[in-house]
Amino acid sequence: MKNTAKALLLQALAAMAWADGEMPPAQRKLLTDRFHDADVSSSTREGWLAGRVTFPDKADLLVQLPTMEERLEFVTHLLRMSSTDGRLAPEEAKLLGLLGQEFGMDADVLAELTRHVR
Repeated sequence: MKNTAKALLLQALAAMAWADGEMPPAQRKLLTDRFHDADVSSSTREGWLAGRVTFPDKADLLVQLPTMEERLEFVTHLLRMSSTDGRLAPEEAKLLGLLGQEFGMDADVLAELTRHVR
């Protein structure tokens, strides 16, 4: 799989969906709806739907998402994935917090994005 921004986003979405140990139907649908034009193999897709997924390497994300605008959009997609089941699990919040730090986001910005997505 190429480390394109789109493939990394899908991997991150799958990792976020599995962060709390389960992927409810709404999260599964959100993820599979994004597969149609992605550059990932069918076996990778099946694996992402079957069980826990490793979050993409943050260094790869920083290369593929060089601007703060792109990073904010990326985090917004992750927040949408995490909120499809109506709650932000502690594991999801921790992952978002760590990612926000890596991306150079102020905690207040991340909190505002979280409120906006809900």
